Amino acid sequence: MKLKVWINVITFGALAVLVYISRHQFEEVFSKLGTLSLLPLLLLIPLKFFNFYTIAKMYQEYFAILGEKVSTKELFKVAMEMNFVNLVFPSGGASGFSYMSIRLKPLGVSTAKTTMVQAARFGLVFLTFLILIFVGMFILAVEGKASNLTILIASSISMLTLFGTGIILYVVSSKERITSFTAFLPRGINRIARFFHRKQDRELIKIDKVRRVFEELHDDYNLIARDFRKLNKTAFWALMINVSELVLIYMVFVAHGEWINVGALIIAYAVANFAGLVSLFGGLGVYEFLMTSVMASAGVPAALALSATVMYRVINMVVFLPIGYWLYRKFLQRSVAVAKEDSLGRADPHTN
Repeated sequence: MKLKVWINVITFGALAVLVYISRHQFEEVFSKLGTLSLLPLLLLIPLKFFNFYTIAKMYQEYFAILGEKVSTKELFKVAMEMNFVNLVFPSGGASGFSYMSIRLKPLGVSTAKTTMVQAARFGLVFLTFLILIFVGMFILAVEGKASNLTILIASSISMLTLFGTGIILYVVSSKERITSFTAFLPRGINRIARFFHRKQDRELIKIDKVRRVFEELHDDYNLIARDFRKLNKTAFWALMINVSELVLIYMVFVAHGEWINVGALIIAYAVANFAGLVSLFGGLGVYEFLMTSVMASAGVPAALALSATVMYRVINMVVFLPIGYWLYRKFLQRSVAVAKEDSLGRADPHTN
């Protein structure tokens, strides 16, 4: 069977699984559409496109720092494709790293730079979200709804974000530490893989490849470290990614006729997105549970929180997954066509 066919089979299979495990959510959302305000729901479409635009601009600004020029239009399409990839493929977000590397390779962007940009997106999005967490805590405190649980959650997320960022910068800032890291972590993962795999010589992670990527990351880090002010525009767009996403979710509550406490939404969103980093299918199920639980702890009715969260997720899947899939499929078709032309060119010695 051809590679293209296998890719399509796997894609459709993953999408079918996603739809199957979400079937009850789809039913619940469609049953409530008639009772909701239509205008806020319609506003979700342009707002979501703006969210994709903020992601594209963040990528573009960071690539510019690394000396790569990629158009906003191309990165806008990449953002929608990765929305599809990260939701459909059960990888805890790792699919996006791999896909972006493949997607931008024809444009001459190296794997290390796409990895750096993806890591920067997650890092800056969570770092800039600390600003919003403090705003959310202040709003909850003013209204007397900052419970001990909410304070603990917000503090834990803040500390984990700072700690994780510090560890990554500590490793990447030194070639010696990179060497130590690539000697320890990948080998440890490979040992675990061999324990569960019959082929004892199986290498899940190519250590040499990991080392090369980290060394390129080190070079890019040094470029930025000379003047961190270069990150100002990138950090601004990272902040706008968070703000636009929060506005999207809030509009669903408005469609329900409720103007909830913004602070509760901010803290709940932070918790759910942290869980989404290590969850399958974009945190499906986990995301809804955590959003509902945290908002309920801050005084938002649990039924309202669950209904709005599920509706937001389903609308995103119904409207934007097909667009992402169409763009994803177009890229695969172009890639297969180019690969076929290259193979024909190599096979024909008279081809110029």
